[in-house]
Amino acid sequence: METTKKLQLEDFKNDWFYGTQEQQYLKAQVREELKEQGFVIDGSFEGDFSTWIGVYARPKDKPTYLDPQNDKELEEQEKYSINGLKQDFSEWFEWKIENLKIVQM
Repeated sequence: METTKKLQLEDFKNDWFYGTQEQQYLKAQVREELKEQGFVIDGSFEGDFSTWIGVYARPKDKPTYLDPQNDKELEEQEKYSINGLKQDFSEWFEWKIENLKIVQM
């Protein structure tokens, strides 16, 4: 059984690419929440990162609608396609932010 360390703000550093320490901390909370629900992120994070954050995610057992990165992803898309059209399994998830914690809306 895998044990995971509780997320701490101090675990993150400011980075020009990944964002501020606070933004990275919030994104990590979202990733954990989605993982618990059986989803994986399938798009870019959106929001002002002070009052709300949102992202598209899909069930982990379904393929991405985005361009496939390899043959395996292509096969998965074809498996679920209808009349040759890819299916989009992504759903929108959004949270309020209170005291650097994500809260279900």
